[in-house]
Amino acid sequence: MKRDMELVIRVLKVIEEYHTSRSLSLSLEDEGYEDMIVQYHLRIMAEASLIVIDDVSTFAGGQYYINGMTWLGHDFLDSARNEKVLIAAKEKAESKGFDFKSLPIDVIKELLTEGAKNLLECNEIKR
Repeated sequence: MKRDMELVIRVLKVIEEYHTSRSLSLSLEDEGYEDMIVQYHLRIMAEASLIVIDDVSTFAGGQYYINGMTWLGHDFLDSARNEKVLIAAKEKAESKGFDFKSLPIDVIKELLTEGAKNLLECNEIKR
């Protein structure tokens, strides 16, 4: 199964928007993501220290409840929040022949940081 960084960003946004003090069960089937794919991403996001999960898996498959986002998860989401920055990062990756969805998280963070800096510099010039 391939990692999908756009799904990672979507999951972090959902956690930020809907998380309460109780564990969160997540389904994004109405957005076109199969439950098996979402559950896989929850597991690898926890392995990457982006989120905290409870593993309630059975023999039938992985099942995870979200307990929250880590500091690293918040930082990553903050860097991906601005739509202009995100689009610029995707365009830069594609212009170099890479699929944004499959890039390593460190490369994506770097692209997002660079995009934010460029956006800030453009705003400074306009003043």
